[in-house]
Amino acid sequence: MKVSAVFANVITTLSAPLIPIMSVIIFNDKMSGVKAISIVLAIWGFSSYAYQQYLDELNLKGDRNGIEDESTDQQTTTI
Repeated sequence: MKVSAVFANVITTLSAPLIPIMSVIIFNDKMSGVKAISIVLAIWGFSSYAYQQYLDELNLKGDRNGIEDESTDQQTTTI
C-alpha cells in the first residue's frame, strides 16, 4: 500500500490537537491556557484545510461539467 506525502501531512495535522489532550489524560498533565489555544488553533487549521479541499473539489466538478456541456452543445448543433 502506498501512502502519499499529503496523507502523511493530514495524519500529522490531525494528531496535533490529540497529543496535548492525551498528555492531560494519560500523564495527568495540567491543561494550561497555552495548550488550550494550541488545540483550538490546530483544529481550526485542519478544518480550514479540509474546507478548502472541499471547495477546490466543487470547482473542479463545475469545470468538468462546463466542459461536458460545451461539447454536448457543439455535437447537437452540428447534427
